[in-house]
Amino acid sequence: MLAACLSGGVFVHAQEGQADLDAATQQKITARTGDDLKKVVELVESALKKGLDEENTTFAKQLLTSSLYQQAEEMANRITEQSPPPQEWPRLRRESLKLLERAIEVDKDQYDAHLLIAKLNALPRGDREEGLASADEAVRLAKDDTPKLVQALLVRIALAEEDDDRIADLNQILAIDDGNAKALLMRGMLLAQSDEFDKALADFQKVLESDENNLPALQASIEALFQLERFDEAEAVLQKVIDKAPQSPELHIMRAKLLLAQEKNDEARAAMDKAVELAPDALLPRLTRAEMAIQQERYAEAEADLSKLLTAQPGLVQALLLRSIANAGQEKWDAAIVDMKKLVDSAPGELSWKMQLALYYNASDRPRKAIELFTEALELEPASVEALRGRADAYLSIGEHEKALPDYEKILEQDPKHEGALNNYAWVLATSPKDDVRNAKKSLEMALRAVEVSEGKKPHILSTLGAAYAENGDWEKALEWSKKAVSMAEDDEMRAQLQKEVDSYEKKEPVREIQQTEEKPDVEIPGDDDFDL
Repeated sequence: MLAACLSGGVFVHAQEGQADLDAATQQKITARTGDDLKKVVELVESALKKGLDEENTTFAKQLLTSSLYQQAEEMANRITEQSPPPQEWPRLRRESLKLLERAIEVDKDQYDAHLLIAKLNALPRGDREEGLASADEAVRLAKDDTPKLVQALLVRIALAEEDDDRIADLNQILAIDDGNAKALLMRGMLLAQSDEFDKALADFQKVLESDENNLPALQASIEALFQLERFDEAEAVLQKVIDKAPQSPELHIMRAKLLLAQEKNDEARAAMDKAVELAPDALLPRLTRAEMAIQQERYAEAEADLSKLLTAQPGLVQALLLRSIANAGQEKWDAAIVDMKKLVDSAPGELSWKMQLALYYNASDRPRKAIELFTEALELEPASVEALRGRADAYLSIGEHEKALPDYEKILEQDPKHEGALNNYAWVLATSPKDDVRNAKKSLEMALRAVEVSEGKKPHILSTLGAAYAENGDWEKALEWSKKAVSMAEDDEMRAQLQKEVDSYEKKEPVREIQQTEEKPDVEIPGDDDFDL
């Protein structure tokens, strides 16, 4: 009797949550919103807490995990489909992940929950490690379910850090489904990034076998053929694409680049003109045409395109950079400096811009401004050979030889075969009017190394060797090398200058040279209240 009473008590306790479970089941059937699903979760959790028998406990847990997942999925869909504001979607991700974590606590073998966790962490600023762990679980749980396995592998690829890992997963997908277009395209792109263009092309062509109009595969195959220098095939594929979309400026840009690679400059120019004609106010066609014009030294045309872009977008960085190069190509140094100063002022830590501006200052007879900038560049990158060389040459142009020498020495410590540093160092050591700078023995050593590095083919370096021999009092050798330099002179101006050195050595007089460049005033940036990078 006692046993029967106890047994009945246990049974009653196990069914105390049944009413809540029934209510949850009914609520789930009519649920339409996240709040409806939240109510289902509350009722199921209450039912489990109050007690259910084994069969209903299993059902309740299934109902709980599916409701948690649906809530999380609804939030995730708002991120991917509705593009919420930047301040909103991270909150949605956090809340969605919390719901998914609760679902996995109830049942760790939830494929859909693991897959969604991986997807959410693949978004910007997600937790890569957490995402990869869930992607691994999704792959494990998919087992022999091919569609699920492929889906899980694709998400894991998005989270992988190494290309080798990505390719391994893509190979696994293609072993299951050898015609998977997405996987073939992704693998082809990765192979192309590794310069394996033959293998990449094979993947792109396999996509095209089943879908000859697949635009990404067509464009990627054109690029691969271009890199393989199979230009005729690339042109044939490109023409097919243009026939389908003749009004696409991007395709005409692609044609221009293809033609330029074959040195068909006039045809390339016509293709770029067509791209600009199709989209006269668009950024890419005009910017690309300007870049191509600079490559072909048509600087005025490039400047015109870039100025048009900058009228519409005054702070367009790439246009400012290219226009400064176009103006420098025309030796319009002040205009080049103005554009480059805008860039440097906007990003003082950008070494390449600072270096470019310093070079413009040097070329425009503003060596002291150049020295200032090269020094700033060396504070950012103390071992920069380009900055050391630029500053040393600028010091020479204002006659400060003793300051130039340490920079040349630092260059040669890094690169003992640096032709320019060897030559200039040797020249200063042989020709400086400053007695404490000249060093006959070292000058000859550096000059001989410069001649060796240049294979004796450059007249100005042979001239330096002549000056070094003259400083050492070997007039016969000085004349020999100086006359050879004259015979190799590239133009009349150089020949006349080198002949003066020969004349000096015939009188047994060494060359003494010091430059005193007159510093021009700096260029001011015109006032522009609307300017903003």
